[in-house]
Amino acid sequence: MSEPGRPRDPDVDDRILAAARQILDAEGAAALSVARVARDAGVGRPTVYRRYQDAGDLLRGVLFAELDAILAANRDTIAAMQPEGPVIADLLFMATPSFRFYASNPERSKALLTAAILAEPHWQKRWDTLNAEIAGIAVRVLQAGIQRGELPPDTDVFLCVQGYLMLFMATLIAGLAGGYGPDPDTWTAGLGRLLEQHFEGLFLRARGC
Repeated sequence: MSEPGRPRDPDVDDRILAAARQILDAEGAAALSVARVARDAGVGRPTVYRRYQDAGDLLRGVLFAELDAILAANRDTIAAMQPEGPVIADLLFMATPSFRFYASNPERSKALLTAAILAEPHWQKRWDTLNAEIAGIAVRVLQAGIQRGELPPDTDVFLCVQGYLMLFMATLIAGLAGGYGPDPDTWTAGLGRLLEQHFEGLFLRARGC
């Protein structure tokens, strides 16, 4: 939503998001408004409107910026991971940083999930892009498992990846609802149990059982 012909100033972008984040942390999402954020960031309302169409858009901007940051912090480590197995250990290695991020601020994380799931197309596309990146790494993990003989050769890799992503989301939602307590490592352990059940038949077939 930037103004045609005028490059966006990253310093202004950061100030707007910082102001919105401060309001969100101190007073909650209901206190967010374009006028308030513009005032606190020291910019005009048109400057904010060139980037965000309303308060809901500002909320999504803050939340997606944080999600981008946690992925950026762990992207190199996860992308460079050598999937040496076992498969479930590799998948949990991928999931753990995200669980720790979400568990660090449960209320904001709930807002992030709501914003992502109910987002308009622009934000939904960003959510889908992030998921596609994770899915691509999970594909590599499963393919390595097939090569090691841990999974049978006819494993439907893409179906398994979809199952992994769904179980991750189910664990995340349960964790944010208090089902696993505040320690994100227990969230990881819960996902591990679900993955053991999800892959049990494939592991047995790979062993000829």
